[in-house]
Amino acid sequence: MVKVYSILVLKHEVDHNPLVLGTVFNLYDFSFFTRTFVRDMMILTSATTVKEVNGRHSMVMVSKEIQNQTYILYYKSIPVEDQSNLCCVVVTDGDYPKSVVAGLQNKVLTNFQQGITQKQNWKTITTSVDLTPSSFEGLIKKYQDPTEADDIEKIKKDLEETKYTLLESIELLLTRQEELDKLVNETDLVAGQSKVFYEA
Repeated sequence: MVKVYSILVLKHEVDHNPLVLGTVFNLYDFSFFTRTFVRDMMILTSATTVKEVNGRHSMVMVSKEIQNQTYILYYKSIPVEDQSNLCCVVVTDGDYPKSVVAGLQNKVLTNFQQGITQKQNWKTITTSVDLTPSSFEGLIKKYQDPTEADDIEKIKKDLEETKYTLLESIELLLTRQEELDKLVNETDLVAGQSKVFYEA
């Protein structure tokens, strides 16, 4: 089953370490005793990726395989004044649709900018601080099922269900036609035998 494990918002200025401004995690698939470690590794990997990219790209996808499980880290950056970037990093499993992640990142960055600008100016922050908007918790829950979160994925799912139903109906129709053909043949045979019996 597809999963979104984390959403992180970071501030990055060229030649400085990224600052974590907001996070939300869904780590229920991991053992209780390893969740803190997994959370810390996701933050570290996200910050390292943001630093390595260093504002050169607006979107990057990094794939990591850990214990036969593929994790994908999606990075998106929007430039802001004074050579700083507001970055969104989403960590998913390997099967999560890329197009849905792009929509999620846009919503995260928009929600963050709208929710935070009223409280505090994130552009002046010089240390990592938790400014996570309350809407992030709802976003990570909503995006656990990409078909419910994204209209295109929902249409794809509906098309697959319709295709399956249609193929099943065609199969039943063909089976019914074979049975009807068999019944017609048997009827013709009985009619021929009754004609012979009548003439005799």
